[in-house]
Amino acid sequence: MKTHLFHGYFLLLALCALAPAAAAREVRIDVVPARHPANGDEVVRGTSRVLVALRLGQPSITLPDGTWVYRGYVAHPNRADAFTGNLIVRFDRGRVRSLSIANEAMLVALRPQAAPASDRERTAAAARR
Repeated sequence: MKTHLFHGYFLLLALCALAPAAAAREVRIDVVPARHPANGDEVVRGTSRVLVALRLGQPSITLPDGTWVYRGYVAHPNRADAFTGNLIVRFDRGRVRSLSIANEAMLVALRPQAAPASDRERTAAAARR
């Protein structure tokens, strides 16, 4: 009996661990229409960071690796598999490396997890209080 519960517990734990990864979705795209046409009316691979800011505005979120995130974009709006998500703009040397639309689960996966505080950091924080 204990063995069956033990194995069932680990099966449930494994399924819970896989569930968020299965829900994460990111779709690569080639072109993003400019919200503010400035020296062009679209953002594509190779567009400079300055022109992206002029054409799309400032990002909603900037990730630590320099990736820009814009809220409220639609992937494949004229197809059956269309979905609304976040525009992810990745840069390499100041130019667009890739464009994609990702759902919230994928955005959470892209954000770095906070490292747990060390004993020394906890002690220092407690001393400051």
